[in-house]
Amino acid sequence: MISKILDTDSKVLFKRLFLVSIFFHLLAVFFSEGFHRPDEHLGMLRYVYVKLGIYPISELSWEYPAKIRNWVQPGFYYLISSFLYTVGIKNPFTITFFLRLVTSALSLGVFTIFIKQCSILVKDKVSLKVYYFFSFLFWFFPFIHARTTAENFGMTSLTIVLILLMKCLPRETFESARENFSYSLKNRSQVIPLHFAILIGFFLGMTVNFRIPLAPIVPATLCWLFLFGDTKISSLLNIILGGILSILFTTLIDTWGYEEFTYSTYSYLYQEFTRNVSTGFGTSPWYYYLNKVLMKGVPPISLFILIPTIYFWIKKKSHLFTWISLSIFLLHSLIGHKELRYIFPLVVFIPFFISYFISKFEIYIKNKNFLILFNVTIFVNFAFMTVSSLKPAYTPIDIYKFLYQNDYIDKLYTYDNLQRDKLRIYLKNNIPFEYIQGEEKFSEVLKENDRSWFLVEKIKDFDLFEKNDCKALYTTYPDWFTQKFKKYLQRSKAWNIYQCKS
Repeated sequence: MISKILDTDSKVLFKRLFLVSIFFHLLAVFFSEGFHRPDEHLGMLRYVYVKLGIYPISELSWEYPAKIRNWVQPGFYYLISSFLYTVGIKNPFTITFFLRLVTSALSLGVFTIFIKQCSILVKDKVSLKVYYFFSFLFWFFPFIHARTTAENFGMTSLTIVLILLMKCLPRETFESARENFSYSLKNRSQVIPLHFAILIGFFLGMTVNFRIPLAPIVPATLCWLFLFGDTKISSLLNIILGGILSILFTTLIDTWGYEEFTYSTYSYLYQEFTRNVSTGFGTSPWYYYLNKVLMKGVPPISLFILIPTIYFWIKKKSHLFTWISLSIFLLHSLIGHKELRYIFPLVVFIPFFISYFISKFEIYIKNKNFLILFNVTIFVNFAFMTVSSLKPAYTPIDIYKFLYQNDYIDKLYTYDNLQRDKLRIYLKNNIPFEYIQGEEKFSEVLKENDRSWFLVEKIKDFDLFEKNDCKALYTTYPDWFTQKFKKYLQRSKAWNIYQCKS
């Protein structure tokens, strides 16, 4: 596999990988329904449905009255959703499909421009081809790009900043040695055109407004431009002006969203510094991300993430990519509450780090052991990209599809399965969910109703319903599979909806 990649012409390889990437992105758009983390629903889609007049504000979480959610991204989705409503498309699953489609197309489009722009920094043909492969076909890219999350929009905004900087600055600036930095305010030669400087500042600001923990990119970028970019002070001031415009723009949209004067970034910082709310969701040690990247990145693929990244940080201390990526990584490592999605935006740098690593060790690339490792990595990568693109991001989303299509169900009992956050936007009639536990309570419900519906998530509980002649209307797995492997899956989750008669 790696031999075919290296033997293909660079331009031809770029086009082929781009088409393959489009294919997997479309798969992810179609099949990765639901959300990776609940915030994709809680802080995004519910806000859209509030503006559509479908979801009550009273049922939003504490974040709405605290005004810490940015309204720019939900506002963008609101425009798409309201248009779909206007033309008669009201099915929430269809609407979220179009939101994923637009988000994925935007993410892939911007990232493709970045790949093309960044390729001028790759020094040799071998590492360039490796760069193209990992840029287009890293297994988690289609899945991440389809997510309607703040992390995704923050990543896209950050990528736009990098594209603009590479268009403005000469290639030599990115190759500057550490001893070339300068504190002098005079005799600076690099001028960033006004419109580019404003755009760089605007998207720097929007990156932070979309995802506030990405804030280190602002001082990191400005300091790097001052120390290594030989950038004139007037250009730096214009970038700051662009950042101010992003604040004004976000304030305008936030005020529209919350219907009173609001700047969500300030509200977020106020809540964090006065109430320290993030630690309430749990804390993790500083090495959390190293461990998570190694395991969740899937070995041996994760080795091609961690080793080249750390190697680049050590060898290219003065590089812009090091200043931005390392500053974000260090901040999140120091913050107590950690989730892997918080560092998703850093994936834009990984293919370049890998290509740099390959360029330094190209002599070993034809080594038999290395070729075996690389081919295994490519195989595992394709396998995981296929699975992540074809499976729902949130498996129980199919339950809501069933309930939406079968709206005769007027009440759903959740047996030993507390649904803390009901996805109301996917329910046609806002079916009430009632939590029950134990066989005694189950028997009471059967006596009280001629017909009842139960959502059961533990395979070990299926026997109770089957011996009471309940009919499985919906099953996560085929019945033959569950029956055959039931004794091995007692602790596993599988969602069944049973209809039981008195």
